[in-house]
Amino acid sequence: MRRFLKLTLLILISFSIASCYNMRVVAEGRDAVQLATTGTADGLRVGDRLLITTSNGEQIKIRVKAVEPDAILGNTDGQAQPVLIPHEKIARIERKEFSGKKTYLIIGTLSGLVVIPVILWLCTTGLCG
Repeated sequence: MRRFLKLTLLILISFSIASCYNMRVVAEGRDAVQLATTGTADGLRVGDRLLITTSNGEQIKIRVKAVEPDAILGNTDGQAQPVLIPHEKIARIERKEFSGKKTYLIIGTLSGLVVIPVILWLCTTGLCG
C-alpha cells in the first residue's frame, strides 16, 4: 500500500509540475515585436523563456540573455554560444508562463482521483475509524 501511495504521489507531482506552464503570445507582427522588446508594461525580460517564430517559419526556443534595440540575444538548449535574432526576422514571440488556474485544476482533479479511492479502500477494509 505504501508503495502505491508513493508512486501515486510521484505521478501527481510530475503531472502538476509539467502542466503548470503554458506558452502565451507576447508579440505578433513587426509592430508588436518592436513594442514587446522596447515597452515596459508587458515587455521581455532577461531570463524569459521564449519560442520565437521567424519570418521563414523556423521556431527557436531561447532563454533571453539581453534585449537589444534591434535584436534579442539568448541561449538555446545545448549550445554554448548565444543566438542573436534581429527584430526584422521575428514574426511571433511566445513566452513560457506559469498558469495558476491550470495547476490548481489539475492538482484538484488528480487529488480527487487518488484521495477518494484511497479513503474508500481504507474504510472498506476497516482501517478507518
